[in-house]
Amino acid sequence: MKQIISGIVDRFKTAPEGHKIFRGIYHEGKAVYSYIPSEEGERHIFDGNFKIRYQYGGGKYAEANGEYKNDMKQGHWEFLRHGFTTSRSLSADFIDGQMEGTLDCMYLKKGISQNDYSKFQLTVHEGKITGDVKGILNDEEIPANFREDPNLVNKLEIILDEVVSVLLSLAPRGHIRQEPPSFISI
Repeated sequence: MKQIISGIVDRFKTAPEGHKIFRGIYHEGKAVYSYIPSEEGERHIFDGNFKIRYQYGGGKYAEANGEYKNDMKQGHWEFLRHGFTTSRSLSADFIDGQMEGTLDCMYLKKGISQNDYSKFQLTVHEGKITGDVKGILNDEEIPANFREDPNLVNKLEIILDEVVSVLLSLAPRGHIRQEPPSFISI
């Protein structure tokens, strides 16, 4: 654990030339990020590593960790939100602010009589889900022929929409405003 924390701290020790490091409160969360200063009154440009953690009390929290390039999400990002009854996580790759590549999604909703658990992996290309979706949806394995079942596709899209929309808001800048990936064939 100490190695992980020290690795994160090391990434923020020095700013690249022309950049500054911000450490403090950002959108009600504690953040550390690299940015390019702008003219007075203009919005700074995120560029480099970004990490934010929100603490909501009672053990509830959320965090986002990734990298910006010229104010756009770039490369690998990790998002997590943990609440009393619902937890969500998303691991996604971005190219120029758009999800592209492998996406790992987890959703857990705790209920009185049962829990709903979904964890699946898919590939996104140009906003469309391509290939197989592998994993579990509401505690059941996703079948290879899931696209033939409109109810199953609908359930997957609802969970994906819930996870993506909530978690992308943790790092509100730097992604192209887009609908969550869809199962429409390309």
